[in-house]
Amino acid sequence: MNIELGNARTHQLYHLAEDLGEQNNPAEVMPEKLQEMKRRYEEIRGDDVREVEGLELH
Repeated sequence: MNIELGNARTHQLYHLAEDLGEQNNPAEVMPEKLQEMKRRYEEIRGDDVREVEGLELH
């Protein structure tokens, strides 16, 4: 699963291995997975949201 960082007003969560065209957003039906991904993203990003430009996800 990947978390979308675009301009949408709602969270976007896609399983790109199965949904490369990003047609099925399971964020609403998988709230626990969304929270896990948000926690992991925040661990990587840190507390300062202004410093996301150099963020590299691996």
